[in-house]
Amino acid sequence: MILIADSGSTKCDWALLDYHKNTVLKTNTAGLNPAVLSVSQLQTIILENEKMLAHASQIQEVYFYGAGCNTKEPKAIVEHCLQTAFKQAKIHVSEDMLGACLAVTNAPGVVCILGTGSNSCFFDGNKVDLPFLALGYTLMDEAGGSYFGKQLLQDFFYNRMPEKLKIHFENRFELNPDILKNKLYKEEAPNVYLAEFSKFIYEYYSQEKPYFKSLLENGFNLFIDNRLLPDDRTRSYPVHFIGSIAYFFKEILVDCLKNKNLAPGKIIRHPIDGLIDFHKHNM
Repeated sequence: MILIADSGSTKCDWALLDYHKNTVLKTNTAGLNPAVLSVSQLQTIILENEKMLAHASQIQEVYFYGAGCNTKEPKAIVEHCLQTAFKQAKIHVSEDMLGACLAVTNAPGVVCILGTGSNSCFFDGNKVDLPFLALGYTLMDEAGGSYFGKQLLQDFFYNRMPEKLKIHFENRFELNPDILKNKLYKEEAPNVYLAEFSKFIYEYYSQEKPYFKSLLENGFNLFIDNRLLPDDRTRSYPVHFIGSIAYFFKEILVDCLKNKNLAPGKIIRHPIDGLIDFHKHNM
């Protein structure tokens, strides 16, 4: 059997395939990002999934595509944690960008992730080329969940949010400044915490479309200006997107791309189904 994982900072989707190309199990856990979680936390998340561990002795290969796995050290950490759980398996750890690429295309193109964070790359059909480093939510991650969560919090506390929406926001979230500061500056995974606020966009979009449309356009345009336009290849190939924000607000995203003379490609919510198809084809 082979185990496939697609992990962001918030959630990890898993799929188990047998060698007859049947999907034996699909499950999920919390995200396994070694940039924000300790080794013990990573191991706990893996070992808590009893459905997956029930097949551990039969798993011969693990293909893990994860956020935060774009350099040698975090890759080694995740590999160690997976090997602890799946002792008989050969472990393959790659960055989430490769998983995103394999999920949407086998041809050259630009592939972007809008998840808890954000990232982009050029894919030549085999290899990922990252024109820019991904340095996380404090410096980058435009148009990701953590970015939009931060924008909503700023608009609330700077009184830029429409009054009716402010009331809903205040009722929906714990906004005590002391709790906020503790979550952001003292606890683990502040990027995931910020991204939780971005769910408010999905929940109340229909009630305040002009406000949310402007918020989304600003974020999408910032992502395009910073990550896509400086790379000339984006003008010659389709631009694909992975992630809930891109998927649910694809009309706004597509308009932003077209306004910058870029060609929209596939826009999908979850890479795991595309990764299942890829690995079935290559078994």
